[in-house]
Amino acid sequence: MEKQTLFASKSLIFLVGASRGYGRALAVEAAKKWKSVHADAQLRLVFVGRDESGMKETGEAAKKELESLSYAIHTLDVAAVDDAFDKLTDLIFASEDLPAFDAVYLLHNAGWVRPTCYLMNASGEEIRRSVDLNLTSFSILTSRFLRRLVESLPQAAEASAETQRTVRIIQVSSLASIEPFASLPMYCTVKAARDMLLRAVAAEMEVCDKAKTWDFKTLNWAPGQMVTDMQREVQECEDANIRRMARDASYNVDLGVSACLMWQLVAEDAYQSGSHVDVTERR
Repeated sequence: MEKQTLFASKSLIFLVGASRGYGRALAVEAAKKWKSVHADAQLRLVFVGRDESGMKETGEAAKKELESLSYAIHTLDVAAVDDAFDKLTDLIFASEDLPAFDAVYLLHNAGWVRPTCYLMNASGEEIRRSVDLNLTSFSILTSRFLRRLVESLPQAAEASAETQRTVRIIQVSSLASIEPFASLPMYCTVKAARDMLLRAVAAEMEVCDKAKTWDFKTLNWAPGQMVTDMQREVQECEDANIRRMARDASYNVDLGVSACLMWQLVAEDAYQSGSHVDVTERR
C-alpha cells in the first residue's frame, strides 16, 4: 500500500543533476506520480546543475506530464568546491519557503565516473575531481539542506503541532558502492562513502530533537545499468571484463522504468532509513 502523505499536493523536490538522462527521467516520473495522486498537484521542482538549457528542457518535459507544477533553476558547478560553494548552496535552499510545503525532498543525481582506469594510472587531478564532485559537494549540499530544515521547519511545527512534515533525502547510488569494479576505483570509493553518509544522517536524525515532528528517511537507490553518457565512458574503461559487462545490453534498464521503480519504492515506504536498495530487488 502506498503512503499518500509522501505525495502531498504541496511538495518540493530539490534535484541535483537534472539536465538530461536519469535526472530528467526522475523529474518526469515524479510529475507522473504526483499527478496520479493529485490531478492539479502544486509540485515544485528546483533543479541544481551546470547546464541551464538542459535543466529548462527537463522542466518543460515534466510540465507536459503535470501542467500545475512549477520549477526553478540554479546553476552550480558541483565540481568547483571553493570558498564560495557553501554560500551558494545556502542561497539555493534559502530561495524556497520550506514551511509552505508538506513534503520536502533532496534528490542527488549528479555524478562523475572518471577516472576509468586502474588506480595506479589515475592522475592526481582526476582523483581530486572525483572526490570533490561525487563526495565533497554531495556532503556540503546535504549538510546545508539539513541545516535549512532545522532552521525553518520548527516554526511551522509550533504553529501546527499535529502536522508532520515529510522529509526524504535520496541519492542515486550504484552496485559499485558495495562491489569492487576494476578500473573504477574512485567511483566505487565515493559511492560507498555516499551510502555511509546517508546511513549516518539517518542515525543522527533519529536522535535530533528538532526533527521529532518530521517523517524523515534517507535512501541509497542503485538504479541499474542504463544507457547514459556515464555508461558510455565505462564502456571504454581500462579493464576488459568491465568493458564487456558495460557493453552487454542485456544488463540495461530503461531510464524511465528505473525512475518509476524508485518512486514506487518511495511510495511503499517499507525500506529502513539509510538502506541501500538495488533496482534488481524491484523488478
